[in-house]
Amino acid sequence: MTMAEFLASAGALVVAVSAIFKYLINQVRTDRKFMEDRLTKVLDDYNQSQQNITNMMVDYSQTSAELLTWLKTKNGHKEGG
Repeated sequence: MTMAEFLASAGALVVAVSAIFKYLINQVRTDRKFMEDRLTKVLDDYNQSQQNITNMMVDYSQTSAELLTWLKTKNGHKEGG
């Protein structure tokens, strides 16, 4: 094998490895973006769920307070004793 043949085969190997490396880096970026988008969706769903629970608890508390006030009024409860 002459030096020219050696350099040609080494060059071909470098080009092939570079192409594979570039493909893999692109694939990793695509996978990372996909996972980030999925995680963002999961977090948004969780935050919305927590907001719904908070709103429900506020409504429940307001309803309970109104019911307590109505019951006290209905039963003739007087303020201060």
